[in-house]
Amino acid sequence: DTIKAKLYFYRGSAYGYLAYVQGKSGQWLKALDNGMASIGDLEKSVQIDSTLYDAYLGIGVYYYWRSTKLKYMLWLPFVPDMRDEGIAQIKLAVEKGRYSAALGMQQLIYILLDYGRFDEVIPYAQKVIELYPESQFMRWAHAHVYYKRHEYDKAIESYFKLLELIERDPQSNPGHWLFCQARFAEIYFKQENYHLAIRYAEKAISYKSGVPVKEKEKEKLDQARDILNKSSEALKHEKH
Repeated sequence: DTIKAKLYFYRGSAYGYLAYVQGKSGQWLKALDNGMASIGDLEKSVQIDSTLYDAYLGIGVYYYWRSTKLKYMLWLPFVPDMRDEGIAQIKLAVEKGRYSAALGMQQLIYILLDYGRFDEVIPYAQKVIELYPESQFMRWAHAHVYYKRHEYDKAIESYFKLLELIERDPQSNPGHWLFCQARFAEIYFKQENYHLAIRYAEKAISYKSGVPVKEKEKEKLDQARDILNKSSEALKHEKH
């Protein structure tokens, strides 16, 4: 039975990862199909062996997002709200799982931010950076926490550390460099520091990746141009 539970867990985890990738790319129907396949296998695994705590991560993530994004994007009006149950499942995986602590904390960060539980998210943001200081994956989550909390000075500090990691990594996604520059421009504009907003907007606009620009990158370039124009106008008004 233990082997059977693990087989369900491995297959369910594979389905879950596929659903995650599809959800990130906006393929919500496919994400729902594979998410349902994942949850079926993962729930079977914990029915056989309730101490297979790593399985609760996928179950919790699915419960949460099914209650929010999937519910509204696919018009599923009768789906019950299982956000709190989903969060509790993820926390169980983080606390007792063998392999789920890092990914579980990263998922909790984005989920708690989505839920508006901003105070609860800080310990997880700090922990992931303590454990994985060289991880771009974890640094993204850490910086995003302070951005969402409107603690812009802390957000800038964290995004600069992220940028250092990106620039040191020869395999990094060039779009991530663009995202950081655009985020600096956005934050400085919000702080009415128009000179720095212009500096980083211009850096973002100078972006050249050597490959076709993706849709998300186009959005960031458009945002940077908009900030550049608005900041330039704001400085003209200050002079008058």
